[in-house]
Amino acid sequence: MQGKNMISFFDLVEQELYPESYLPKRYFYDSGKEEFRQAYIKACLKLMKTEFDPNERLIDGGETILMYVVQTGRLDLVKFLVEAGANVNLLDYDEITFALNEAAECGWKEIYDYLAPLTSSELRLRVEKSLPKDYWCFNKK
Repeated sequence: MQGKNMISFFDLVEQELYPESYLPKRYFYDSGKEEFRQAYIKACLKLMKTEFDPNERLIDGGETILMYVVQTGRLDLVKFLVEAGANVNLLDYDEITFALNEAAECGWKEIYDYLAPLTSSELRLRVEKSLPKDYWCFNKK
């Protein structure tokens, strides 16, 4: 739950993307663009200096900070969030998106390998069933 003195990751992302706007946008989360990836990184770095809810969700879809930070490919930031208490097993409101799935779909093997043992067996199985058998995350040496 967001406390009065807690900083919102999603507010920080908005400030990075829309510094002159005072109205919340909440529809800008397109991780395919470098400007969004950089905004997620900068917002997470700012969280390191303050009190925040590591399981904060985007209001519309229920995606968590961790889901967005996984998309950046920054293992150090993923570890920071997990160590701060981010729940790796949270799903978005449609029960489709979760951190391990994001790591696999984005191709971040180091992040996948870090999150896999922390993720429930049910969610690991969902990733395994959703991706081709020759996908990189299943070819462990």
